[in-house]
Amino acid sequence: MEQNAKSALVLINPAAGLGTAEDYSSDIISRLQEYGYSSTVTFLNDQYGLMPDQKAPSYKDADIILCCGGDGSLNQVINGCIDSGSGAAIGLIPFGSTNSFAGINGLYNDFDPAMETAINGKPFRFDAGVINDKAFILSASFVSASSVNFVTSQQMKNPIDYSKHILRAIGELNMNMGHSFHMAIDTAEEQIEDDFLYGAVSNYSDEVSKTNDGIMELLLLKVPKNHKDAIDVLNVLRNGSLDHPAIITTKITGGSFSSDTELALSLDGEFSGFQKAFELNVLKERLTFKTPE
Repeated sequence: MEQNAKSALVLINPAAGLGTAEDYSSDIISRLQEYGYSSTVTFLNDQYGLMPDQKAPSYKDADIILCCGGDGSLNQVINGCIDSGSGAAIGLIPFGSTNSFAGINGLYNDFDPAMETAINGKPFRFDAGVINDKAFILSASFVSASSVNFVTSQQMKNPIDYSKHILRAIGELNMNMGHSFHMAIDTAEEQIEDDFLYGAVSNYSDEVSKTNDGIMELLLLKVPKNHKDAIDVLNVLRNGSLDHPAIITTKITGGSFSSDTELALSLDGEFSGFQKAFELNVLKERLTFKTPE
């Protein structure tokens, strides 16, 4: 067998989590070489870019892609795959602080089994969402621009947990309606228009939904009628339920979102600027990940 006949693109975020990813770079290259891969290593940073003096990686030429970092690093990698047209399978070596994608999808956190899965795991297809040419794989969240101080990576990765945070903040601000926004949403399935505090589009799996069915879940929190209503909604969320008239959940395959004010947008837990209007497209089974057998 010809050695190094296959190409691996290794993308490392040395600042992810505890900052230990770079320490494993030689082990990663050696392990890939054992399986006949030649490696190209590129270092990422936490600000959606490359480290100084790093050339843009060639996603299209890779047979496999290894993402060594957290959810923010993974978001950079999936955008690189989509922008380049690459169909290479992605292996994730989780070095982030939360590793939400790995936890949700049963991927290993420990280096050795994660590395084995990245090389020899079973390919599994995942949907990707795209908003204004930027992709996400976990969730896209939006709040009013006046709530931007509440937009943090940890909270935005879990739409339900972040909903609790927003409602708690609104209660503490004595129902300051400056944090609400009026939005019209037009999807292939329905039209929705109302005043909201928070919205999110998520790709997740449950008894009905799958991560590769071309369908995502839309979650909206309407403006509570009064302080008591806000507390009632918060208590419902604390109990792990979404059963309240102020909470809208529905399944969508894409749509147009238009607000009367600028919104703070987050993709996979990373702040992505301000938008008044945006388009959501769902790319069915666009990405391939290596998963445990």
